[in-house]
Amino acid sequence: MIVRRLFLEKHRRAERQLRLIEADATLMDPPIGNLEEEMLRGALSEEMSNALAALPEEWRTCLLLREVQGFSYQEIAEIFECPVGTVRSRLARARAELLVSLHTYAAERGIGQGERR
Repeated sequence: MIVRRLFLEKHRRAERQLRLIEADATLMDPPIGNLEEEMLRGALSEEMSNALAALPEEWRTCLLLREVQGFSYQEIAEIFECPVGTVRSRLARARAELLVSLHTYAAERGIGQGERR
């Protein structure tokens, strides 16, 4: 049931996004970006992916549904068939764990401490 709901919602969102992109021709041909920014974004994305993968499945799913898919707390609670308070606590724990993981990553690489890479 959860997978079905997720699939249907993702499909609906994809259709809406496609219509928006088709309506705005400037989105069809994005400008060429800065290579350094792209490389940095890729590195951070990899670290973010690793940090997300380290989270317990329930926390990760709640976080992705909320932050990436834009579901409300109530919608997530309905998907998981649990109280809204449980969703809130899972999100708080997931965010805290991500913060620790990413802070550790930054500290190991000297990011934000005045050091150059």
